[in-house]
Amino acid sequence: MFKVNSNDVWSITNERHNASPLLGFLPLFSSMTIDIEKILNVGLNLEFLVEFSNRHVRMAAVASHWEKAGLLTVEKLNAVEFVDQITNGLANGTVNLNRLGDFLYFADFSKFTDHNLAKEISVMVDVLGDFIVFNNIINTSDFYHEVFTRKILECLRTSLGVASSLKAETVYSVLTTPEKTVWIQEEETSLLEILTLVCKNPRLVSLAHDEKLDEFFHGVSNMFGSELEMHVKKYFWIRYEQEGEILSGKHFCNELAKMLRDGVDATNALNSVNERRLRAKEQFDSINSTVVFNSEAKHLLEVARKFVYWKLHLREVKVRFYCCADKLLDEAAKRLNLNRYQVRHLTVEELTGALCGTIQLDTVSLDKRMEYSVFYFASGCITVYEGQDARDIFSVVKQESVVTTDSVSGVCAFPGLAEGVVKQVLDVSDGDNFLRGSILVAYMTDVGVVPAMKKASAIVTDVGGVTCHASIIAREFGIPCLIGTKIGTKVLLDGYTARVNATEGFSKVLSKDVNPQKALTANLAGDEDLIVCNFQIPVSGFSRKEASHVRSLQKTLSSDVQIAGGKGASLGQMLQLSLPVPKGFVVLTSAFEEVFFGTEYGARINQLLLEIRDQRSLRRVSKMIQELVINVEIPFQIEHDIRDSFADLPFDYVAVRSSATSEDSATASWAGQLDSFLNTTHDDLLLNIRQCWASLFSDRAISYRIHCDSKDMSVAVVVQGMLDSRISGTAFSVHPVTGQSDVILIESCIGLGETLVLGKEMPTTFLVKKDSLAISHKDVGEQKNGLRRSANGKGNELFVVDFTMQPLSDLEAKEVARLVIDVEQKFGFPVDVEWAYEGNCLCLLQSRPITTTSKIPKVQ
Repeated sequence: MFKVNSNDVWSITNERHNASPLLGFLPLFSSMTIDIEKILNVGLNLEFLVEFSNRHVRMAAVASHWEKAGLLTVEKLNAVEFVDQITNGLANGTVNLNRLGDFLYFADFSKFTDHNLAKEISVMVDVLGDFIVFNNIINTSDFYHEVFTRKILECLRTSLGVASSLKAETVYSVLTTPEKTVWIQEEETSLLEILTLVCKNPRLVSLAHDEKLDEFFHGVSNMFGSELEMHVKKYFWIRYEQEGEILSGKHFCNELAKMLRDGVDATNALNSVNERRLRAKEQFDSINSTVVFNSEAKHLLEVARKFVYWKLHLREVKVRFYCCADKLLDEAAKRLNLNRYQVRHLTVEELTGALCGTIQLDTVSLDKRMEYSVFYFASGCITVYEGQDARDIFSVVKQESVVTTDSVSGVCAFPGLAEGVVKQVLDVSDGDNFLRGSILVAYMTDVGVVPAMKKASAIVTDVGGVTCHASIIAREFGIPCLIGTKIGTKVLLDGYTARVNATEGFSKVLSKDVNPQKALTANLAGDEDLIVCNFQIPVSGFSRKEASHVRSLQKTLSSDVQIAGGKGASLGQMLQLSLPVPKGFVVLTSAFEEVFFGTEYGARINQLLLEIRDQRSLRRVSKMIQELVINVEIPFQIEHDIRDSFADLPFDYVAVRSSATSEDSATASWAGQLDSFLNTTHDDLLLNIRQCWASLFSDRAISYRIHCDSKDMSVAVVVQGMLDSRISGTAFSVHPVTGQSDVILIESCIGLGETLVLGKEMPTTFLVKKDSLAISHKDVGEQKNGLRRSANGKGNELFVVDFTMQPLSDLEAKEVARLVIDVEQKFGFPVDVEWAYEGNCLCLLQSRPITTTSKIPKVQ
């Protein structure tokens, strides 16, 4: 049980995106609270709080306790026997973890019994725990408090003397660069060697430049399949981190094609890699032979060089293992009817107990844990807190204050001076479109963002000592690097222009003028007044009263946008026009307003909105508001109206869709900004309605309001009969790219349309002429997976598309085109519609104005 000690100062030590407890944190922090004390042979009373909020993680510790652990660890590093114990433990643990990872990656867990599956999970966690014991000693020596870094720099300054022209940081960087390469370095060389082969084939080079990626992939596979297969076998894990994607040959082929388009000369690049490593060795030999170090400095430099190698390699080993464990956890999730994120938020005891039938899981509670929970680690034990209890526990942590400075200071990991535009990389996907020459700013870096790091003109991190991942990569590529700034991600915001002087240990903002073409999130940081002033819940109750908070779609008019939202009013109008729309009802904006306008809930939301200062605080505040909204109590009369309306529908399943009052208008589509929930039943109807309300406060929705200068703070919810769709899709009465008004563009997929909307599968596409309904173009997409109602009736499930499932036929495409023409004529403007076939019956699910046609140059 967590107990507050008034003398303890709890501080945030790190943050991460896209992570969950099971493998990445539970073994790590459990080990840190008990094994470090055993190895150091001293009482430390280490405790940790780890906050999970929709897969965003913040870690906290008592700063003084954590620094004491660092001091004691560094003191122990003076003993050669202790260092050997750690490095030998790391080597043995790595072998065992890699061996188990290979087994997990290739095993067929579908043939395992539930009990055997539970046994494998226990073995997996035990082996991971044994490995982590020694990994934690390296973390304890230098993470967050940088004790080891400070100790070595102090020794170096003493050895160098004040008259030396060499800086201690420069000497440290050179003399701790390991000679032995790690996997991520080997992956770079391996891919360049394949590129060398590809460059010898003019046809492949041409296909890459023309972006004919499928043909390029098939060509590379046919000619250099064995080399590509070996590369995939070794490096399928490099983008995984704690959660992520398992890479295929297609991914690496796309990387090869991108390098060709970027003009990368494979031979020169390979020579540069070799020259870089040779230069590092020459610098090492030069300094090592000219500078005389005292015995302590010499010993600590040797230890640091070992730790630098292991720090980078251990990260790789863990990432590969997490990726290999994916199949085992996914099989467990399948057996327990959970999704991949739910199973990763269980404790080991919960997961194995559920598989063995000794524990009954509560998925509602588990979902709440995913939304917000705090794990408390002490003496090897774990306590999980959820909801308000979790908030109360984490309130002991010293919260970040608003940063008003334009500069940050830190430790030089690699010297140099650079200026450029800031790009924050907070997870792997942020690095995908990283522009060469930008300044990379992160909490900390990991294996998956190395490609972005290579392009950076400088690197700045919040945490880490000179044995951290960012330091090692910076040295490898000769990039100025400033680490341990604590507040870098708060000061150096997306789009700002900054100067990084890593040699002197500081970085300064030069300009906050953000180019409007840069990411929208960059504007959030510098536009506090827009966020705080324009987006507030009204402090007084709403005066407009409705006889009922629910209205049938058949009685909803096109003029009802302010009470039914854009989607609700549009569906109502379509029913008025006798279009084939499934019946349903709208939970009016008055329901949202009664719950939040002039109430304690609304006041709390406004208080939280005032905390937004930058995109980091935007994400944090957004999640807190959404949790508040999801947990509100709906007044009895509103709940009664909703339940009665649902009972009147001739459907067991419904789609629950947000309907903003400015949505589907001629100026703002709001497409994809608010949430929808398919295959909703009576049991989760109210929850999904609250989640639709909450989506008004997602970070993307707040961003969109800024972009559109929309001040609307109310939302309706459409509850509409759910089709069991055979084929679904979208259609445009004017081509959204070329502006052609004489054709209908149709995109379709097998199953529910969500896979198409989210861009997860290649659609089957038609162009149908309006005048004759002739098909002028057809492209059958390669759809591998579809989405449908789960077999157990709860939510949706993916299924594999096989040859028996036919895509949209020519006759059906023409029927869809006729429907779109009818909708456009009845509405009187170009439309973007969603449609679906249930059996052979075509239905219209949604229609909105096309908001971009005025900006598209017309094709003559």
